Amino acid sequence: GPLIALDDPETRGVLRDLPGDDPSEDELPGFAPGTPGRMDRPAYVIYTSGSTGRPKGVVTPYRGLTNMQYNHRANIFDPVVDSAGGRGLRIAHTVSFSFDMSWEELLWLIEGHEVHVCDEDLRRDAEALTAYLRRHRIDVINVTPTYAQHLLDEGLLDEGHRPPLVLLGGEAVPTSVWERLAEADGVL
Repeated sequence: GPLIALDDPETRGVLRDLPGDDPSEDELPGFAPGTPGRMDRPAYVIYTSGSTGRPKGVVTPYRGLTNMQYNHRANIFDPVVDSAGGRGLRIAHTVSFSFDMSWEELLWLIEGHEVHVCDEDLRRDAEALTAYLRRHRIDVINVTPTYAQHLLDEGLLDEGHRPPLVLLGGEAVPTSVWERLAEADGVL
């Protein structure tokens, strides 16, 4: 399909002039409610190295993305929002968009929360990221256990604001990281 630059003034004007109501079924060809197989349509393609080391495209259908959202809503989003007294949360998007794990943070946005998209320089600098999380009072961060260790070393759980939810994934979690998170008061 065509490339659409969302920050282009012409595109912004078209988007601004769109009605605020839901799209009609005519605007959703092949994806309108009741259309057979609509949830099996591709949502995105992610490239993995595969077992051979050669990139391999994997198609993820809307069904997989929708199931992930419902699962996260029940098991992560709602419990964390409840523990925060029902307020909207601030989420740091620290995952490269080249990984499908980046969808997790975007699902928070769909749920109505505030997502801070951290650029590459900020994501790679544990000291700067820790300061950013504190300054912007970020509630949720999702990182690998190895990077969590760097953030902990930079004072992620020291005095002042600390994220009440630290999500870990992508590799085994060392005992030292589990223990530091478990001992931190107010961190899930």
